[in-house]
Amino acid sequence: TISERIVESARLWAISVSFGCVNSLISLPCQMSHASIDASTRRERQMPEDIIRLCVGIEDVADLIEDLSRAMVQAGAVEMKTDGLYARGVTTGKTEQG
Repeated sequence: TISERIVESARLWAISVSFGCVNSLISLPCQMSHASIDASTRRERQMPEDIIRLCVGIEDVADLIEDLSRAMVQAGAVEMKTDGLYARGVTTGKTEQG
C-alpha cells in the first residue's frame, strides 16, 4: 500500500511502536500495536487499516519534514511541484494541493 511505502521510505523515522522515547517514530498501528485486535472489530470501530502514526521526537523539525515529504513523494502519495506538494487522487489520478 502507499502507507507501507511511505513508512519504508522514511529514513529519519524509526519503524516502531512508541515506548515514550525521544526519537521520532513512524508506524502502521493496524499492522503493529493494534494487530491483536480482530480485523472485524477494527472495521466496526472504523480504524483505517492504512493509517500512519507519527511520534515526533527531538530531531530538527526541518529535517523531519523534509524526510517525510521525500518519503511521500517516493511512495507515490504526493507529487512535488514548484508551489508545493499535491496529493495524488486514489481513484481519479488527479492531484490536489495540500
